[in-house]
Amino acid sequence: AARIYRENGPFAVVIVTGTGIPYVSSMADYLALHGVPKGRIALEPEATDTSTNATFSASILRKHDPAKVVLVTSALHIPRSVLAFRKAGIEVVPAPVDYIGGQGWRLIPSSSAMVRTARSTHEILGRLEP
Repeated sequence: AARIYRENGPFAVVIVTGTGIPYVSSMADYLALHGVPKGRIALEPEATDTSTNATFSASILRKHDPAKVVLVTSALHIPRSVLAFRKAGIEVVPAPVDYIGGQGWRLIPSSSAMVRTARSTHEILGRLEP
């Protein structure tokens, strides 16, 4: 997010989201350390899922009336996040990060394959939200 801000900004606001104040405060500190002015960082620590995150973030965004909204989240999470923001009335430009690379198919199960399967299942089930 900091790199995108430096290369494409300045943006009206950078919203840092996540569960709980310690997490979002840490992310905000990181962004400030990497060039995002503190006055442009808004915190949204209340949402507990993607849908409410989009709703709460949309409320913050409407106060700033940005010309463009860039959504930075993990590549695996982008499709569900884009849908949630559309439902909240916000069109976004997806900026996926944190790609999970594979090592091809293996016949022997591995912990990394189990983690990828769990994350993929979480995203697929998350799209079934009402």
